[in-house]
Amino acid sequence: PNSGEITFLFQKPLWIESICEDDSGLLWIGTRESGIMCYDPLRKKSIYHAYNPDDSLTISNNRVRQISKDKAGNLLIIAGRNLNKYDQKAQKFIRLGEKDGFPVNIFQVTEDEKGNLWMSTLTGTVKYNLRTNQFKNFVNITGRGHKTRSGELYFVNLDGITRFHPDSLVDNPYIPQIVITSFRKFEN
Repeated sequence: PNSGEITFLFQKPLWIESICEDDSGLLWIGTRESGIMCYDPLRKKSIYHAYNPDDSLTISNNRVRQISKDKAGNLLIIAGRNLNKYDQKAQKFIRLGEKDGFPVNIFQVTEDEKGNLWMSTLTGTVKYNLRTNQFKNFVNITGRGHKTRSGELYFVNLDGITRFHPDSLVDNPYIPQIVITSFRKFEN
């Protein structure tokens, strides 16, 4: 469109939750109830991707909360409350769920400078290390996340804002000793 010109892309009303441009210039538009619309602005054509319970290569839910792009150019999609990855070469969705070790009830994913995924859930935030395929839970960090240019992560929730740099987090090597202080048999 020319400067000052507005172009409407849809014939039916859609409640849009998220929008992301991929490396080839396609716009991926996540909707509240209709899945994903992939819009090609050069060809002015759209393709819809919707959940199909009989096809495991479709998105996991028609409610698309977030579409983002990781450093490698992959699309990361929160559909329902599960993480999906779009394989652009194969043109299929990969559902990443509990069977793969991923948390359920994800409502946002943020990537840090090292390519780790920080997934906000209802019970905390989970860090996923892509290189080692390991997960680490942070129970006290919840809410919507944002990464700044300096690499700091912010998580916003009803209790306030949590801010930290992922490189500043250090694992506590101390494993507390388990002590049994009492044991009772057949207590009511």
